[in-house]
Amino acid sequence: HDGVTKAALRLWASAVILASIGELTAPHPPTSNKLVVAAQGYLKQHLAEHIHMPDLIKHIGLGESQLFYVFKSVTGLTPIDYLRRLRIEKAKEFLAAQGESVTDIALKTGFSSVQHFSSVFRKYTGESPREYRQTTSRSLASINTTERRRPRRLGP
Repeated sequence: HDGVTKAALRLWASAVILASIGELTAPHPPTSNKLVVAAQGYLKQHLAEHIHMPDLIKHIGLGESQLFYVFKSVTGLTPIDYLRRLRIEKAKEFLAAQGESVTDIALKTGFSSVQHFSSVFRKYTGESPREYRQTTSRSLASINTTERRRPRRLGP
Protein backbone atom coordinates (compact mmCIF):
# COMPACT_ATOMS: atom_id res chain seq x y z
CA HIS A 1 0.00 0.00 0.00
CA ASP A 2 2.79 2.45 0.90
CA GLY A 3 4.45 2.00 -2.51
CA VAL A 4 1.24 2.79 -4.40
CA THR A 5 0.42 5.75 -2.17
CA LYS A 6 3.91 7.22 -2.52
CA ALA A 7 3.86 6.74 -6.29
CA ALA A 8 0.43 8.38 -6.55
CA LEU A 9 1.59 11.23 -4.34
CA ARG A 10 4.72 11.74 -6.48
CA LEU A 11 2.62 11.73 -9.65
CA TRP A 12 0.20 14.26 -8.17
CA ALA A 13 3.05 16.51 -6.94
CA SER A 14 4.72 16.35 -10.35
CA ALA A 15 1.49 17.36 -12.06
CA VAL A 16 1.03 20.30 -9.69
CA ILE A 17 4.63 21.45 -10.22
CA LEU A 18 4.35 21.18 -14.00
CA ALA A 19 1.07 23.11 -14.02
CA SER A 20 2.62 25.83 -11.87
CA ILE A 21 5.65 26.09 -14.13
CA GLY A 22 3.33 26.36 -17.14
CA GLU A 23 1.44 29.24 -15.51
CA LEU A 24 4.65 31.03 -14.55
CA THR A 25 6.24 30.78 -17.99
CA ALA A 26 3.13 31.57 -20.03
CA PRO A 27 3.15 34.97 -21.76
CA HIS A 28 1.26 37.59 -19.81
CA PRO A 29 -2.09 38.58 -21.23
CA PRO A 30 -3.03 42.25 -21.63
CA THR A 31 -4.80 42.06 -18.27
CA SER A 32 -1.35 41.76 -16.64
CA ASN A 33 -0.42 45.13 -18.10
CA LYS A 34 -3.68 46.62 -16.83
CA LEU A 35 -3.00 45.23 -13.36
CA VAL A 36 0.50 46.69 -13.36
CA VAL A 37 -0.78 50.08 -14.56
CA ALA A 38 -3.38 49.99 -11.75
CA ALA A 39 -0.65 49.12 -9.23
CA GLN A 40 1.59 51.91 -10.54
CA GLY A 41 -1.31 54.35 -10.28
CA TYR A 42 -1.97 53.32 -6.70
CA LEU A 43 1.70 53.73 -5.79
CA LYS A 44 1.86 57.18 -7.43
CA GLN A 45 -1.34 58.27 -5.71
CA HIS A 46 -0.08 57.21 -2.27
CA LEU A 47 3.55 58.21 -2.78
CA ALA A 48 3.80 60.38 0.34
CA GLU A 49 2.13 57.79 2.58
CA HIS A 50 3.54 54.77 4.31
CA ILE A 51 2.26 52.13 1.89
CA HIS A 52 1.47 48.70 3.24
CA MET A 53 1.79 45.97 0.63
CA PRO A 54 -1.41 44.27 1.87
CA ASP A 55 -3.28 47.46 0.89
CA LEU A 56 -1.81 47.35 -2.62
CA ILE A 57 -2.56 43.65 -2.87
CA LYS A 58 -6.17 44.24 -1.79
CA HIS A 59 -6.51 47.15 -4.24
CA ILE A 60 -5.24 45.05 -7.16
CA GLY A 61 -6.96 41.82 -6.18
CA LEU A 62 -4.03 39.43 -6.62
CA GLY A 63 -2.06 37.36 -4.15
CA GLU A 64 1.28 38.79 -3.00
CA SER A 65 3.53 36.41 -4.91
CA GLN A 66 1.38 36.69 -8.05
CA LEU A 67 1.41 40.51 -7.89
CA PHE A 68 5.17 40.61 -7.39
CA TYR A 69 5.74 38.15 -10.24
CA VAL A 70 3.46 39.95 -12.71
CA PHE A 71 4.76 43.39 -11.73
CA LYS A 72 8.38 42.36 -12.08
CA SER A 73 7.80 40.53 -15.36
CA VAL A 74 6.18 43.63 -16.88
CA THR A 75 8.37 46.39 -15.36
CA GLY A 76 11.59 44.61 -14.46
CA LEU A 77 11.17 45.89 -10.88
CA THR A 78 9.38 44.70 -7.78
CA PRO A 79 6.58 47.00 -6.57
CA ILE A 80 8.78 48.05 -3.64
CA ASP A 81 11.74 48.93 -5.87
CA TYR A 82 9.41 50.77 -8.25
CA LEU A 83 8.02 52.78 -5.32
CA ARG A 84 11.50 53.66 -4.08
CA ARG A 85 12.56 54.84 -7.54
CA LEU A 86 9.36 56.85 -7.86
CA ARG A 87 10.00 58.49 -4.51
CA ILE A 88 13.60 59.30 -5.39
CA GLU A 89 12.57 60.88 -8.72
CA LYS A 90 10.00 63.04 -6.91
CA ALA A 91 12.60 63.96 -4.28
CA LYS A 92 15.01 65.01 -7.04
CA GLU A 93 12.35 67.41 -8.37
CA PHE A 94 11.88 68.92 -4.90
CA LEU A 95 15.63 69.17 -4.32
CA ALA A 96 16.14 70.95 -7.65
CA ALA A 97 13.41 73.45 -6.76
CA GLN A 98 15.51 74.54 -3.74
CA GLY A 99 12.50 75.56 -1.66
CA GLU A 100 12.32 72.95 1.08
CA SER A 101 14.57 71.31 3.62
CA VAL A 102 15.85 67.79 3.05
CA THR A 103 13.83 66.64 6.07
CA ASP A 104 10.60 68.08 4.62
CA ILE A 105 11.33 66.46 1.27
CA ALA A 106 12.00 63.12 2.94
CA LEU A 107 8.63 63.24 4.68
CA LYS A 108 6.79 64.51 1.57
CA THR A 109 8.10 61.56 -0.43
CA GLY A 110 7.02 58.89 2.04
CA PHE A 111 10.22 58.23 3.96
CA SER A 112 9.88 57.80 7.71
CA SER A 113 13.19 59.50 8.53
CA VAL A 114 15.77 61.71 6.88
CA GLN A 115 18.43 59.07 7.60
CA HIS A 116 16.54 56.38 5.69
CA PHE A 117 15.79 58.83 2.89
CA SER A 118 19.46 59.83 2.61
CA SER A 119 20.57 56.20 2.57
CA VAL A 120 18.11 55.19 -0.16
CA PHE A 121 18.80 58.39 -2.14
CA ARG A 122 22.54 57.70 -2.11
CA LYS A 123 21.96 54.07 -3.13
CA TYR A 124 19.96 55.13 -6.20
CA THR A 125 21.84 58.28 -7.24
CA GLY A 126 25.36 57.90 -5.87
CA GLU A 127 25.01 61.23 -4.04
CA SER A 128 23.50 62.43 -0.80
CA PRO A 129 20.43 64.66 -1.15
CA ARG A 130 22.52 67.72 -0.18
CA GLU A 131 25.22 66.85 -2.74
CA TYR A 132 22.54 66.37 -5.39
CA ARG A 133 21.01 69.75 -4.53
CA GLN A 134 24.42 71.45 -4.75
CA THR A 135 25.28 69.77 -8.06
CA THR A 136 21.88 70.66 -9.52
CA SER A 137 22.16 74.22 -8.24
CA ARG A 138 25.59 74.65 -9.86
CA SER A 139 24.36 73.14 -13.13
CA LEU A 140 21.37 75.47 -13.27
CA ALA A 141 23.54 78.48 -12.41
CA SER A 142 25.95 77.53 -15.18
CA ILE A 143 23.13 77.23 -17.71
CA ASN A 144 21.67 80.60 -16.67
CA THR A 145 25.08 82.30 -16.88
CA THR A 146 25.73 80.86 -20.34
CA GLU A 147 22.33 82.02 -21.59
CA ARG A 148 22.95 85.56 -20.32
CA ARG A 149 26.32 85.77 -22.09
CA ARG A 150 24.95 84.87 -25.51
CA PRO A 151 24.31 87.90 -27.66
CA ARG A 152 20.74 88.20 -28.78
CA ARG A 153 20.12 88.02 -32.43
CA LEU A 154 17.90 90.69 -33.81
CA GLY A 155 15.94 90.47 -36.98
CA PRO A 156 15.48 87.51 -39.33
